[in-house]
Amino acid sequence: MQLLKLPQTYFIFFFLFLLSSCVSKKKHIEALQKTSATYQAELQDKTLYWTSALQECRDSNINLRLNVAERKGENNALVAMQDKLEGRIEDLKQQMKNQGLKSQTTSQSLSQELSSLKQEVSRLQNLLSQVDAKLEKDLTTLGTLANDLRIALGTLPTDQYTINTSNLHVKVIVSESLLFKAKTTTSVTTRSQQVLGGIANTLQKYPSMNVMVLGHTDNKPPRNKGYKDNWTVSAVRAALISRLLTEDHGLGSNQVLAAGKGEFAPRASNETREGQGQNRRIEFIIQTRQEDLTRALQKITKEK
Repeated sequence: MQLLKLPQTYFIFFFLFLLSSCVSKKKHIEALQKTSATYQAELQDKTLYWTSALQECRDSNINLRLNVAERKGENNALVAMQDKLEGRIEDLKQQMKNQGLKSQTTSQSLSQELSSLKQEVSRLQNLLSQVDAKLEKDLTTLGTLANDLRIALGTLPTDQYTINTSNLHVKVIVSESLLFKAKTTTSVTTRSQQVLGGIANTLQKYPSMNVMVLGHTDNKPPRNKGYKDNWTVSAVRAALISRLLTEDHGLGSNQVLAAGKGEFAPRASNETREGQGQNRRIEFIIQTRQEDLTRALQKITKEK
């Protein structure tokens, strides 16, 4: 290795400096020693630097050789991994092929199941159509019945009765004063015969219909102290009207049901006389007999 040399001009300059200086010989020697020490320190630093650089080059050469060897090993590992992946890919291709065959079988099974479900849906839709037709027929019958009742009761005061219709029943609401004599529970008016006769004669043309006779009162205590409460009053009145329908007007007893609601289903407020008058009433609720409707629906379902 070539050591660093100081330029000759450096010494010449220093020598001239010494000649031109007026300091003592001792100071000249000290300056020369100081300069020499600085030179030796710089020389030592340069020597250490180049020695370290040479060692790094040697280490780098060794590392490169090791890396070459490792790369060869890595290459072998990569080749092995490549073989493994190619084998895995082949396995997956085979699984996909098998799955495709299985899916085809499953698809056929699902297709058969879907066909069965479509048939069942079609059957149920047909059944629903028949049920709807039955209900529509009953609704038409109720509409016709309501018109017949309006004709049968047409000569009565219109403010004394009301006929309402719904999808389930026809309701005839008759005021107490049209059926019962004032201040009585068991004595009926002359016009009551026209009311009951018109209802009974109409219902005889509809043997599949039932009628519920439902009694109602206002919230005043019963005038007759023999009755415990208004519930009793309403039930007694409903029973009497039911008896007249069957015994005097020929309606089948299997078509009639009596019940009382007392003061617990008011039409209007009991705070006024008009409201109390509306609440004292008899309701005739006419609808298809439940057993007949159930039997008809059972017949439809059994046919299917």
